[in-house]
Amino acid sequence: MLWERIPETQGVDRASTYYELSARIYARGQYDEALALAETARDIYSELGVAAPREGLAQAYSAIGYNLNQLKRMSEAASAMSKAVELLRENKSPMALELACTLGEWWYSSKEYSKTIECMEECAREHLVDGNELGAANDFYLIGCAWRELKEYKSAIETFVEARSYFKAAHEVIQVARCDQKLAHCYVELGNAEEALRYAQKS
Repeated sequence: MLWERIPETQGVDRASTYYELSARIYARGQYDEALALAETARDIYSELGVAAPREGLAQAYSAIGYNLNQLKRMSEAASAMSKAVELLRENKSPMALELACTLGEWWYSSKEYSKTIECMEECAREHLVDGNELGAANDFYLIGCAWRELKEYKSAIETFVEARSYFKAAHEVIQVARCDQKLAHCYVELGNAEEALRYAQKS
C-alpha cells in the first residue's frame, strides 16, 4: 500500500509517493484530499532545491492545477499550471505543449484574456514548428475568442481568418462554420453589414 510506504521513504521517493496517492484519490473524485497530497509532494520537491527533479516538481504543480480546476478555483488552477508549463519548457519536455494548451483554456475560463492570447500564441508557434496545423488552428480559434472578449474585433478577425484557413485545409467543416459565425459577429460589431452577411451566409 502506498500509505504504508510513506514512513519508509524520504526525499524524491517520498514526494513521488505523495504524487501517486494524489493521482489515485483524484481518480476517485476526492479533489480536496488529492489537492492536499499534491501540495505535500510539491513542498517536498521544493525543499530539495536543485536536487529535485524538474519533471517531478512539474507533475506536482500540474496535479495541483487539475484539482483546483475540479474545485472551480480557476485562477489558482491556471497559476499552478503555468508553473508546471514553465518547468517542463525548461526541461524541453514534450508534455509542455499539451499542458500549455490546457493552461490557455483555463486562462480563458478565468477571463484572463491577455494571458490566454500570450499562452496560445506560443502554443500555435510550437504546433506549426511541429507541422501540426490542426493544433495551431485550435490555438488561433481560442486567441480569436479572447480578442473578441477584449472587443479588439480587428485582431479577432485576423486570427479567426487564420484559424479558418487551417481548418479548411484539414476539411474540418464544422470548425470552419464556427469561424464564420465568429467572423460575422465581429463584423456586426464593427458596423460592416456586408461582410457580416457574407460570413453569416457561409456559416
